[in-house]
Amino acid sequence: MIERHESLRTSFITVNEKPFQRIHREVDFSIGGYEVTEEAGVDSFISSFTKPFKLEAAPLLRVNLVTVGATRRFLFIDMHHIITDGTSQNVLEKEFQALYSGGELLPLRLQYKEYSEWCNKPAKKRR
Repeated sequence: MIERHESLRTSFITVNEKPFQRIHREVDFSIGGYEVTEEAGVDSFISSFTKPFKLEAAPLLRVNLVTVGATRRFLFIDMHHIITDGTSQNVLEKEFQALYSGGELLPLRLQYKEYSEWCNKPAKKRR
């Protein structure tokens, strides 16, 4: 999914007090693992999992699989709001569920930046 979506490979820098996005070809990403014996241990994990992101370092996303005992698992995803919105989050969730179920995804017709550019055009030029 990180290869598929540019926003998951994007970082931000400031040049002359203006923000710029940088889309990386590749990013260093891994899913962390954490094990606890009881669900009460999940709370201590949550407090260490959520922390500020460095906008200049992609990905602006962290993922961890928490295993509770032998049978329960929780997938935690923390994503900076600068790379996602409600609609994008729904797309990512559906794609993840499809892949997790063994499905395949159709090629993307456009990236989020293209959609954003279209939204920012005057209504007359959106066609």
